[in-house]
Amino acid sequence: MNKLRVILEKKIVIFIMQFSFLSLLLQVGDYHVNLLFDEGIIEVRRTIISFLGRLIIYQTHHDFLFLNACWMFISLIPSLLYLDYKKATSMNLTTFFIPNFFFYIFFSRYSPDYFSMYFTKFFLQTIIMGLIIISFSIASALVLLKIKNFFATTWRKEANKVELNIQSKCPYCGTEFQSMPKICYNCSKELKEEVREHE
Repeated sequence: MNKLRVILEKKIVIFIMQFSFLSLLLQVGDYHVNLLFDEGIIEVRRTIISFLGRLIIYQTHHDFLFLNACWMFISLIPSLLYLDYKKATSMNLTTFFIPNFFFYIFFSRYSPDYFSMYFTKFFLQTIIMGLIIISFSIASALVLLKIKNFFATTWRKEANKVELNIQSKCPYCGTEFQSMPKICYNCSKELKEEVREHE
């Protein structure tokens, strides 16, 4: 179990998980963006830029809500694994930065005219989504940590109650036990059930 957790906490594994879930959510939600390109850009480059843009660009209010909901969902993965808002935020920003980086690089290189025309709009969207991801990462990690601590405290209290209930004492020699044995290992006398329960 510990080995599995160590593997899951590796950044590359988390990135693959987040990227896969995000792609799946966008596919299921049939989410697309319609980007304009300069004349002469080949189809393969259009496809790659459109795919990257689909991960980070929104064109309507509905798109904004849906895309942010998808990002918030995948942002829960590092929050659940780390339960540390700094690590969760760092991981989520890394995952968000990678498609943004390649989108801006490819779009500016292969479609410079339309990139210049829409750069301010796209960059503003990146800033807004980045701030939302940061806020959600911090909040979700802190809430999950609080829930974990609550259940851990409750479990400890219950465990202490159980431990107190199973403690017993030999009525003959006074030896204390962390259980309810049938025979006292100190004086070797048999401890009757009713005596053990009473003790």
